[in-house]
Amino acid sequence: MKKLFVAVIAVFAFAGLARAEFGIGIKAGAVSAKGNTKDIYEANLNDTDTIEIPALLGFEGFFERAGGGLGVRVSAELAGSDRYEGYRGGRLYKDTVYTYKVPLTVYYKYGPLDSKFHFWAGGGATYMLVNYDDSNLSANKVFPHVKGGVECRFSRLFGLGLDVGYNFSAKTKATGAAKVYKDLTGIEGAVAARFYF
Repeated sequence: MKKLFVAVIAVFAFAGLARAEFGIGIKAGAVSAKGNTKDIYEANLNDTDTIEIPALLGFEGFFERAGGGLGVRVSAELAGSDRYEGYRGGRLYKDTVYTYKVPLTVYYKYGPLDSKFHFWAGGGATYMLVNYDDSNLSANKVFPHVKGGVECRFSRLFGLGLDVGYNFSAKTKATGAAKVYKDLTGIEGAVAARFYF
């Protein structure tokens, strides 16, 4: 019975591969980002200088059923690069904060092979890591998200998509001399170029 079960699973798996599309993509956009590092610097230091860039940059790999159906996508993204500087007693204090995230999304895609426009929606979980480089602090968290989008398939091998998403409970806290946090809870959006194989 066990061998029969394995054989059936294998048949369905290979049948799915025969009708599957693999691909990679690159994306750029913006993400909702909040934090208190700027407030801490301005409250405790003089001549502060702050640069906060809530840009979203990343790449992805995906596997989905050709012609529409279920798919899985995993991405590696830089979701913010911030720089803080300030002086106290003639001494320079600075920190550079990088926010990384790895979202895993299971989705359903409506995309008939004869249609130029494809639509998808799904949800999953995101691993987030925040590095405070100069103060040697870090924080991480796993949180849920929902995502969706529309994609224009210019050819069988290339599509350009507009993606939107919402992150839930995406606040991390790092404890140290100052308790800093970074929060990505909220809306994000990106334009993605996808290449299919």
